[in-house]
Amino acid sequence: MYDVIIVGGSYAGMAAALQLARARRTVCVIDAGQRRNRFASASHGLLGQDGAAPSEIAGNAKAQLLRYPTVTWHDGTAIRAEKDEDSFTVHMEQEEAIVARRLVLATGVTDELPAIPGLSERWGQSVFHCPYCHGYELDRGPLGVLATGDASLHQALLIPEWGPTTFFTNGVFTPTDDQRKQLYARGVTLEQERVMAITGERATVQLQDGRSVALAGLFLASKICAASPLAAQLGCAFADSPLGPYIQTDEAQETSVTGVFACGDAARAAGNVTFAIAGGAMAGISAHRSLIFGKGVQHGLHTQATHGHRAGHHHVFRGIEQWLKALENPERDKSQHPEEVIANLGLQPDDVVADIGAGTGYFAIRIAEAHPQVRVVAADAQPEMIDYLTSQSKERNLANLEPITIDPVRPELPVQANLALLVNTLHHIDDRVAYLTHLNKSMAPGARIAVIDYTIEAPEGPPADHRISAEVVCNELKQAGYVLDLELTFLPNQYFLIFKRA
Repeated sequence: MYDVIIVGGSYAGMAAALQLARARRTVCVIDAGQRRNRFASASHGLLGQDGAAPSEIAGNAKAQLLRYPTVTWHDGTAIRAEKDEDSFTVHMEQEEAIVARRLVLATGVTDELPAIPGLSERWGQSVFHCPYCHGYELDRGPLGVLATGDASLHQALLIPEWGPTTFFTNGVFTPTDDQRKQLYARGVTLEQERVMAITGERATVQLQDGRSVALAGLFLASKICAASPLAAQLGCAFADSPLGPYIQTDEAQETSVTGVFACGDAARAAGNVTFAIAGGAMAGISAHRSLIFGKGVQHGLHTQATHGHRAGHHHVFRGIEQWLKALENPERDKSQHPEEVIANLGLQPDDVVADIGAGTGYFAIRIAEAHPQVRVVAADAQPEMIDYLTSQSKERNLANLEPITIDPVRPELPVQANLALLVNTLHHIDDRVAYLTHLNKSMAPGARIAVIDYTIEAPEGPPADHRISAEVVCNELKQAGYVLDLELTFLPNQYFLIFKRA
């Protein structure tokens, strides 16, 4: 049994393998040899490798990786993956099975191109998807953008940085009057005639009315699909993007399936080689740490502050069973006093309460059951929490409980709330003032915010250096437009503060 199997031996997969090899872990890299950028003759924008051939970069990386004695390279296609209690089994096309304690998916994506004659033959040579990778070499020559959907407007507004641009809508995108003004302001020529073929040495667009437009390069936002079925087979959650679905991961590159990590283009809405390498390195480090500290617990990988203050403390363990064990432990009631907390919220019939960071619904479900005339919005950033809360709402017949997914940076609610409840939530947030200010847009006039979080000296809670004092919370709420209205002291390990709009 290996420590880690990595499916995908391109840039992300090799970057993950390198971290594990340097930690002296046994690694098996399974590679089908289908790098996404295999059609391009040069890779640009990669620090230290600008202009090098993709095959040269990948070949050198593989040679360096295989100098480590704990790395095994397996050429072939993985067709099926299974999770056992303590391991993962990957089945090969040749019926061979490989087993490891952890699994990293660096399986990539496939670009789905419009069925236009001459287009796929020029992919990576004069037809591209990324101007940062290929735009500079086109030397400010005439460029085009071929519409594939709504995302193409953004591309059409971007490409003029690299040369005069024609936007070929091709019957799949019709700009509004405002969008036409945006295109005109960027100097974009709008061409609505159908595209029939791409010809010429570079990229000459042949139009249905017989005209042709010679270009130095043509860009399009290609639709993507997973290049491998393994993530779906394992039950990994996917996120949607304008270009197609991708594997959803947390900041440690762990998927919704504990012990499975994903990186590279398979786990990004859009990517390039630099992003692939960075994501692969993080996935490798995270997989290694999970071998030491246990699956689903990534010690020491807290997000760093980017706004001039200490970053929030982030849980990154996955799996609803682990969350239930942590958040619904009956021992919690002894210090949390949920009934007394709810009684002090001063709820009235027809109020709307938003439980921000609702988790498994410890408070949201109790409020919904105790106050059937109160609408309870249970908001959380984790899709698995929302799925669990949705099932609980149905099982408990709680028509007044509304689970929603909320943005972890820019929170928005579907309704104006009278009360926002944040229990053990604020210490997870990096820029709390910005977060609370944005939340204001979803708060009704005269709304209140109730904050419960761990005191600095509490014997339980997040690491001490990630706790925030009641004084800091009061100051940050003040900056967001709230003043302290009530301070309650019956919780042994937490402060309980209720604020109202200034």
